[in-house]
Amino acid sequence: MVGGGALFWGLYEQTYGPWVLMADIGMDRTTFGYEWTAGQTTAIGALFVILFSFPFAWLWPTLDKHGLNPSYPAKFAWALVFCGVSFGILAYAAAHPGESGKTSLWWMILAYAALVVGEMVLSPVGLSAVTRLSIPRAVGLMMGAWFLFSAFGEIIAGRLGTWATIEPDAAGQYDVPAALNLYVEVFTKMMWIGIAAGALLFLATPLLKRLTRE
Repeated sequence: MVGGGALFWGLYEQTYGPWVLMADIGMDRTTFGYEWTAGQTTAIGALFVILFSFPFAWLWPTLDKHGLNPSYPAKFAWALVFCGVSFGILAYAAAHPGESGKTSLWWMILAYAALVVGEMVLSPVGLSAVTRLSIPRAVGLMMGAWFLFSAFGEIIAGRLGTWATIEPDAAGQYDVPAALNLYVEVFTKMMWIGIAAGALLFLATPLLKRLTRE
């Protein structure tokens, strides 16, 4: 499961690289008369974390009460699927620009909504899993391992981020259609990485449940 967590964070951290670049180069960032900067779009994720924290705090106990609460491995699998879906949304947006030749910021808002659902399913749940499944004397060690694998996710993020590298011309300008075509290709790949990893984890869930004695 921690490997799935590392992959999730490797994909998640693209929000600070390729997602910002897409917002800067190929996105109409004006909403309700206000134009966001590309860097400000990273705050959208934090806003959704605050917004979603309340329903998720209600959701897990409610599902548990009815015997419907997914296992830890299944939650990790859902997190990866939602992560993949967020990249699919941006790939679709890049493939269907508006009349201005750029995509709408609303696509990124939708992508962040899907991504943060995945984050809410994985991040607090992962911390809970470490403390619940570890033997008492090894909780500190295993918590350190959890954050170590999060650091591995940063390494994965760096590798994946190179796929979206695009150079400006001599005047420092970007070819918007070429950039959007690149993002279609890159985000589609990342979409399938997330969804495929989630599907594999779903297949492994019965075995992992036996191993963790859930």
